[in-house]
Amino acid sequence: MYGAGFLKHDDHLRETGLLSGEAQISAEIFDSIIKLGSFRERSNADNFSGKFFQLSAGTDSSFISGHAIIMWSAAAVIAAEYPSPWKQVGVYSGATATALTRVLAEKHFPTDVLLGSAAGWMIGHYVLRAHHHHPIYRRRHQDPPL
Repeated sequence: MYGAGFLKHDDHLRETGLLSGEAQISAEIFDSIIKLGSFRERSNADNFSGKFFQLSAGTDSSFISGHAIIMWSAAAVIAAEYPSPWKQVGVYSGATATALTRVLAEKHFPTDVLLGSAAGWMIGHYVLRAHHHHPIYRRRHQDPPL
C-alpha cells in the first residue's frame, strides 16, 4: 500500500500502508511473546489435546494464531482509514477467512484464532489512534500543528 501510494502520490494510501505495516510488526512481536509464554501444542499433535506449557511445542506454539493476529491488525487499520461499509465488509471478510482457514486446516484451535483475531484488532486500533496523522505520516494538505 505504501508503494502504491508513493507511486500515485496518494498520501492517504501511503499513510495507510505505513500504519498497517506498523500494526503488523507490533502484532508479530506480541504473537512471539505469547507463543514463547504459552508453549501450546498444535491441534494436530497428541490426539488434539492442546495442552499448554509443553516444551515440545517450542517456537511453533499454537497459541495464538499468527495469521489471525497479523491479518486482523492490518484489517483494523485499513477498515478505519477507508470507512465505506463495503470496503469494511471486504477487509474484515478477508481477515475472517484467513483466520477460519487456520482452524479448518487443523493448524489451530478455535480459541487460538479467536484470541489472535481480537488481539490483532486491538493492536490495529491502538496503532491507528497513537500514530494517525503523526508528523511522520502527516498529509501535505493539513495545517501544521499548533
